[in-house]
Amino acid sequence: MLGERGGALTAGEAASRTGLSLELMERQLLELAVAAGASLRVSNDGSVAYHFPRHLWRRLLARSWRLRLGVTLGWLWRQSTRLVRLVIGTLLTLLALLLVTGLMVTGRIPASAEFLKAMAGLLLHVVLGVGDSVAGLARGHRRQDDDPVALQRQKAIQDDLELLESLFSVLFGDGDPNRNLEQRRWRRIGCFIAHRGGAVIAEDLAPLLDLPRRPADGERAGEIADAAMLPVLLRFDGRPEVSEQGEFAYHFPSLQVCSGLAKPAHGRGQALAADRPSPPLRERRCVFSRASSDVRWAYAVLSGALLLLAPMLFDILRPTPPLLAGLAWFSIGYALLLIAIPLLRLAALRWRNRPIEERNSLRTGWARSASSPTQRLDRKRSFARRFARHRHLGTDGLAYTTEKGMLEQEIES
Repeated sequence: MLGERGGALTAGEAASRTGLSLELMERQLLELAVAAGASLRVSNDGSVAYHFPRHLWRRLLARSWRLRLGVTLGWLWRQSTRLVRLVIGTLLTLLALLLVTGLMVTGRIPASAEFLKAMAGLLLHVVLGVGDSVAGLARGHRRQDDDPVALQRQKAIQDDLELLESLFSVLFGDGDPNRNLEQRRWRRIGCFIAHRGGAVIAEDLAPLLDLPRRPADGERAGEIADAAMLPVLLRFDGRPEVSEQGEFAYHFPSLQVCSGLAKPAHGRGQALAADRPSPPLRERRCVFSRASSDVRWAYAVLSGALLLLAPMLFDILRPTPPLLAGLAWFSIGYALLLIAIPLLRLAALRWRNRPIEERNSLRTGWARSASSPTQRLDRKRSFARRFARHRHLGTDGLAYTTEKGMLEQEIES
């Protein structure tokens, strides 16, 4: 968030932008401020902001060996998982090449110049891809030079690596696309509340929550939405406000404070936005693979060739040598595994996507209902706007800052 530029940040801004709880962000910001040597700014109303220096990430890496170790271990983990992905595609490719070569030597498959050239190119792709990945692990995650020739070669090898990794994508997929769903949800909730000036109604946040199907009765729908607001209040230190009609609005004072570098936008556009609910949170459907159609065809051809050509090894010699027989049986089993796993995943995807589509439909229903103007919703939003405001923590309203000495601040005041 602070990156290389540094800057001022309050706990409320950090919580709204990250989706983490306000209590956790207050503690972590304080620890970060101590570690980075940040300055403290306290406004007259007691709001606190931390001003972090430039190049914050570099400063933290230079001061903490634990952080450097964590970065290195994270890089090693990513490279190791990448090697595992490469092994799947490399083994499939090498087995197919080995079988074809053996059958060509024995005369079972006619050899041609074009066919041999294609095989040599495929083998070169495999060797360059695996060799560069292993060399990357040996070099570490040091930054490479900016030589144009080296960069061009690196891009070509990267394409080879992506081809081999895409075979893994066809086999096992690309992971859960909604693994960071809760993080996205709370970030959207925090940003929406901060954009509304720290005051919202439950119906406007309902499209971001997991609620049952919205009933036709508006009052009953409001009760369901209000009952789901407790985790939001606890996470962002909010408080309910009750109108004369007994209707609820929710006030989040900590999300109303803005630091000196991020002034909120004011004007007619924001007023218009206050009359509409949040866009619904959408879960991503689980797809079979993000690999291109060419890669899928290559996967199917290689797996089919492995399954069809492996039994031909038994007919080369009678009796078949144990090493050749072992290669044939391993190739058959590997090919069956490569074919069975995607087929099973394809059947499981329908089972996984059905509840995802249902939850998306429920959130869309809440958003559509809250978008329809009604007297009740207009009354509740008007009540919430009484508490909405953006408090700017600027230099004019500072009661204390560690950027200057106490005597200098007393003289200025």
